[in-house]
Amino acid sequence: HDGTDFDWAAAGPSYDIGTFTRDISTADGTQAVTGVGFQPTHIIFKGNVNAVAGGFSVGFDDGTTRSTSGADGSNASTFIAGHSTADISILCRDVAGVSGASYEGKATSLDSDGFTITWNKINSPTGSLVVYYMAFK
Repeated sequence: HDGTDFDWAAAGPSYDIGTFTRDISTADGTQAVTGVGFQPTHIIFKGNVNAVAGGFSVGFDDGTTRSTSGADGSNASTFIAGHSTADISILCRDVAGVSGASYEGKATSLDSDGFTITWNKINSPTGSLVVYYMAFK
């Protein structure tokens, strides 16, 4: 130790916690999430559809490697129907108990002040997906 103290405040935070929403009736596309304050190296996501049985998912993503696990909307009240998949980090499956009405996303770009999610709509899900994230520096 050279006698100097490390200035943690000057180094800035090593993570950011935030939230964003997505109307899942929207077609495939991208969504930029900004305001993180740095370029993330990896992100943890927790997503669920508000006021609609759409299950939930918890996933991770580093822009290349990703996976998610959760419960689908077919049994959202008991969370007994689980699902796990690679190459997706956010998933709402069988929204409102409708088999195949799903919405999935992944971080395809880790940007200087956030990240970009690429979405895939399957059949005709509806509702507002709320995603909470923890982005790491």
